[in-house]
Amino acid sequence: MERNVVKAFAEISNPGTGVFTEKMRDMILIYNHTTEICFDDKQIYLIAE
Repeated sequence: MERNVVKAFAEISNPGTGVFTEKMRDMILIYNHTTEICFDDKQIYLIAE
């Protein structure tokens, strides 16, 4: 079990995964604060309360 945890942390600390973790953080912020997502033919609108 310890090896799996160490391996998981090693993968997260890998510089190649930085973009992925940043985008996941952005998605969490968007979905935790967005009550509606609307769009038209040109834009996406994120509506918060």
